[in-house]
Amino acid sequence: MFTTKVSADSKADLLTKSKTQREARERDKRCAGSALVIQRHWRRHLSNVSLRTDIMTEVERTLSRTDYTAIELYHVISKVMFLGRRKHMTSSHSPSSDVLCRICDAILGSNNVPDSEKSRWYLSLAISKHSKDWLRQVMLLLSACLEDLGLPDRTEEGSGNSKGGGRKIDLSRIDHKHKVRTYLLFFRLACDVGTWRIYQVSTANTLVIQVLERFSDTLYTHLVSRGLLSAIKAILMANLRRVEPSLHQGHLDTISGILHLVFNRSAYDTDIWLAMFLSVFATPSILSRLNTAHVRDITLDVHVVTAMTSLTTHTPQIISVLEKDEVLFLLLNVLHLLFEALRSDQRITYPAIVDTIHVLLRAAANTTGKAAHWHPILGLCEGAVSVELTNSVKQLTIQISMLYSRMVIKFFFQDLLETEFPKEKLSSWKALFAAKLHSESKLLRHVSKICSLYLAAIATFEKFKTDILMSLCCLPDFLSSLWQLVYTEHYQSSRALARAMTSRDEPLDPFVPVLVLFCSCFSQYFVVLSDEEIYEREQPFSLRELATIADFVNGMIFNVIWNNHVGLSDHVVMGRVNICHGLLILLHERDQRRSFTPNSKFWTPRDASPGSILTELRAAEASPGRAQKVADFIPWIFPQKRKMEYLHSIIKQDKANSRGDHQKTFLVKINRKRLFEDGFESLKNLSNEVLKHQLKILFINELGLEEAGIDQDGVMKEFLEETITYGTVTRGGTFTRVTCKKYHHDDSFARVT
Repeated sequence: MFTTKVSADSKADLLTKSKTQREARERDKRCAGSALVIQRHWRRHLSNVSLRTDIMTEVERTLSRTDYTAIELYHVISKVMFLGRRKHMTSSHSPSSDVLCRICDAILGSNNVPDSEKSRWYLSLAISKHSKDWLRQVMLLLSACLEDLGLPDRTEEGSGNSKGGGRKIDLSRIDHKHKVRTYLLFFRLACDVGTWRIYQVSTANTLVIQVLERFSDTLYTHLVSRGLLSAIKAILMANLRRVEPSLHQGHLDTISGILHLVFNRSAYDTDIWLAMFLSVFATPSILSRLNTAHVRDITLDVHVVTAMTSLTTHTPQIISVLEKDEVLFLLLNVLHLLFEALRSDQRITYPAIVDTIHVLLRAAANTTGKAAHWHPILGLCEGAVSVELTNSVKQLTIQISMLYSRMVIKFFFQDLLETEFPKEKLSSWKALFAAKLHSESKLLRHVSKICSLYLAAIATFEKFKTDILMSLCCLPDFLSSLWQLVYTEHYQSSRALARAMTSRDEPLDPFVPVLVLFCSCFSQYFVVLSDEEIYEREQPFSLRELATIADFVNGMIFNVIWNNHVGLSDHVVMGRVNICHGLLILLHERDQRRSFTPNSKFWTPRDASPGSILTELRAAEASPGRAQKVADFIPWIFPQKRKMEYLHSIIKQDKANSRGDHQKTFLVKINRKRLFEDGFESLKNLSNEVLKHQLKILFINELGLEEAGIDQDGVMKEFLEETITYGTVTRGGTFTRVTCKKYHHDDSFARVT
């Protein structure tokens, strides 16, 4: 009876009011917490600013003095490193690049003070009670300097959050160039214990020497593991991206000193050698940019030669990591190392360096079918050309020329040039057996590797093909020695040699690269020889040797086509055959101009039967086969009488097939003032079908009018007589008289186009 009813509306209002009050209390609580967080961050910021200001003031005060001690410098560096390691220190409060550079300058300067001020030697702390903390401090300082240079693996390309701001280093600025030079000198000082003053004055104390060397080894290992070689490559590549290189000779001298130290310390460490070749020696023309004295110091080191020759087993790993341009840079730098090592009279093992260069040549070659860009070294290629390559073409060209320098060629072919071959080739079965055993000798295998190397170089550097071949030919006794090797080692039958030439299996017969390189060199050299040099002086071969070469190549080409014509479908095999065939054409043309062969049947191979070839040629006219290829490649194997009979049979068959069309007549207009030139142009433009029918000549006089008269074969006779007379007389210049009844086409004639 005392209870009262509470309405539903008042209950809902009460719940809403309570909820609103609770949310307000939570909001106030969050605001109070946020205020505390803001205050905490602000106080931390003020503390960091104050701490950094105090430390930088102390650093400035200490470094501005000239009489600071090593322990004072040690404490200053500890505080600076503390700023960089502090967890909540922002990048703006961490030690700047200028501070790191000044600290490195101070350490370098402390190492140059006289012995009377030993307390200022910072590196002397290595044998103090702070040695452990000192070592940790130097390692942190080295890491900070490497990060300040901006390594590629530390930050992503184009990102703005790099740790040390190394991406902002511009080598065109004077202060940045000084900074890079200071860092490089500091790296070199840390690795080279022999430059420490404390080491120089403690040579009598063996224990101290061992401790200092152990510390230096630790610092060197730390630098290499943190990316010292990558930092050097980044500096060099940044320098090459500019049209005018910004690094002075002092920078390059320091870099070469560091490389020399790395080679000395990594005598038995293959991983460091690989890192060296992957980073520094994959930089374009690095050795060309260093001082010559420092390059000789590097190549004089036996460890460099060992690293270069041991690169063979790791070449596939290197190629899989590097880009094509970087493989090219590595190849040329290895060639430069080889060149400098030979100039320094270093002993280098043949197989290792040859295999290394050969594999790198194949990897650098343009093997892709798409050619969208012009490569200044490799020609047309698929990928775009880098700026570093464009700015280094001159130095790279000089390095390529080292491959065909006389000193390198002599080094590769010295065994061949020093070998004395028999003057006459024996023909008994005992001599044949001895030649077969000799063909498997070390000399043939070695020369075959060298020939394969130069053939790969010609295929890779097509722009330098003429220079490479002429450099080989100009070496005294090279062509004659190479031919003697070919002639002496040729124990196989012509058919066996043809199978070897058309083989696509690897490895090739050792005889094939030797023969192909000989044909390439002799073809290039034979073109520039005059008749006096060939026939009177008999250089570089006697007429008898020329006939032997022609007979050998002629028989080999015939057997390649006749017995292995199916293998000619491969472009690699066809390339080898075309090289030998090119030499054969040159020899045949020179023999037709002035004979050096014994008789008219010389150009018919011993294994060839012209009658059977012509019979097969007539039978296979509908589907040309090997007989047609023989007629296309070496038409001179047929005697003149058989060629005329075959020609008449073709004409007779053609007339039989075109009965009723033989009455057609075609009129050819020729200007009488330009009889030879106009007649040549007019007849050249006629099709084969027109030339099969009767031709009538109509002369045009000097006024441009047609001469009166009808050609009843008299005008044609006059045209032919005048044309032949003009072409064979001296003033025409088209042909040169060889004998009393023979004329040969003059290659220098350029009036007829």
